[in-house]
Amino acid sequence: MSSVQAALLILALAAIVLLGLLVAQGRAPVRSPLLFGAGVALIVVKPAFFLFSALLLVAALAPIGTILSGLRVERRGKA
Repeated sequence: MSSVQAALLILALAAIVLLGLLVAQGRAPVRSPLLFGAGVALIVVKPAFFLFSALLLVAALAPIGTILSGLRVERRGKA
């Protein structure tokens, strides 16, 4: 395993853990880390299904967009 592959594996595992923490807080559905893990596994096992796995990743990360849209951004320096 090359260092690039190891780094990508660590990144995927970290994303699954962070999604799991959002599920534990009740801020994301249970399907998010499951879909993300399935998408990453599909890319690793069969790269020919890249488009389908990309759809899985988008479906897994879609709730993050709704969480971030609820945040209020405060702008400084404007009156």
